[in-house]
Amino acid sequence: MSKFLTKQYNKIREKLHSFSLDTNTPLQRFGSEYGGWFFPKGQINSESICYFAGAGTDISFDLEMSKNYHPNIFIFDPTPGAITHFQTTKKGILAGNEMYTQGKKYKYPSDVSFDKIQFLDYGVWNKNETLKFYVPANKDFISHSVKNLNNTSDYFDAKVKSLSSIMTELGHDHIDLLKIDIEGAEYEVLDDIVTSNIPIGAICVEFDENFMTNIDSNYLKRIIAAVKRLQHAGYKLAHVEKPFDMTFVKE
Repeated sequence: MSKFLTKQYNKIREKLHSFSLDTNTPLQRFGSEYGGWFFPKGQINSESICYFAGAGTDISFDLEMSKNYHPNIFIFDPTPGAITHFQTTKKGILAGNEMYTQGKKYKYPSDVSFDKIQFLDYGVWNKNETLKFYVPANKDFISHSVKNLNNTSDYFDAKVKSLSSIMTELGHDHIDLLKIDIEGAEYEVLDDIVTSNIPIGAICVEFDENFMTNIDSNYLKRIIAAVKRLQHAGYKLAHVEKPFDMTFVKE
């Protein structure tokens, strides 16, 4: 970790220590070191509805969740590289091949059934519209950002939808587990969840701004404000990792 990120890491860690971290919720972790998440143990089963916003080239959490609990999984990502990665991984696993992510650092489980996994090629946002998805600065990465976190000029246009609209289209009245890793767009989605009072059992969210060195100094205030708003809406902060990956559980 660079000196800059170490400094920022310590700053936000100190801020987060001022929050009430609930340590009574049993947790378990699925996925690779890079793409894994902690979530409440015992709350997911074959009837559960899981929305995973942001796939990239690491769907280890998604596939381990499917293998272990076989819930109804819906993955959202309009990025061409993410779509290709999912299709290639699915085809390879169903053909009996060994499939990997992150430069073969993690091997996907081979005994995954895709009958309850749907990949939807649009993004999650706070309204239905078409947005510009800006390319990452590092050409080795594929995750694009509607907030243009890397201050780049190239982009592609893609559809985005609000959670309420998505739930209506898919026939869902609640979400048991929501994962949000959407390159800076998490604030709008989290605000929409609170404002619209969307019933969600647990939320795993990554605050991506902290990884961008060209973001203004108010990003810490935005992260803290988002955490506070979720807590005021009845979500317990159950886990902090890295420390920009956070797990919230509805009381």
